[in-house]
Amino acid sequence: MLLVVYALLFFRINQLSEDSLRDKAFAIARTFAASPVVIDELQGLGNPEAVQRAAETITHRNQLLFVTVTDMDTVRHTHPERERIGEHFAGRDIYPALFGLENTSINRGTLDSALWVFTPVFNNDGKQVGVVALGVALTSVQKVISENRWMIPSALLAGGLGTLVLVKIHKRIMLGFEPYEISNLFEQRNAMLKQIKEGGDCHG
Repeated sequence: MLLVVYALLFFRINQLSEDSLRDKAFAIARTFAASPVVIDELQGLGNPEAVQRAAETITHRNQLLFVTVTDMDTVRHTHPERERIGEHFAGRDIYPALFGLENTSINRGTLDSALWVFTPVFNNDGKQVGVVALGVALTSVQKVISENRWMIPSALLAGGLGTLVLVKIHKRIMLGFEPYEISNLFEQRNAMLKQIKEGGDCHG
């Protein structure tokens, strides 16, 4: 019986962790999509270097695989490999977002399985001007779960203490962030993007 409960709990933790990762990814994508530096760039009013620097900063600070901004023709305005800026986004997963619908997909590449999220970008008049796409590796989630899988039976036996263990495992997957800390992170990100935009404007 304990093994059955263990298997169900292990599956549930895996599901909740991936759900949490998706929610976090969407929150980052939505925040970036609503930033003036992205909207201005997609309307031809921005600084291409400023939006690329902002995408790189978000990628590195959140341990993402990529953050790509595209226009309505799927032409990339940002990319981790700068030489690919100006090329079309590869794949059909972006299509729903071109029609104003958020979308997710699992990309199982040769190196890492990754969660991709797509969110539309709207200007101040409510007109869609592009899409923000970002990718986050699923291997980090699986690694933390795998490393802690033998703690779950102990947690089941330990009652209240076990609950704390399971919470700790989930928190590790979310890079140590509490929900309110994630909210604060996005507020800080907005301030950072505003500074990037102002700096880009100063440099032409």
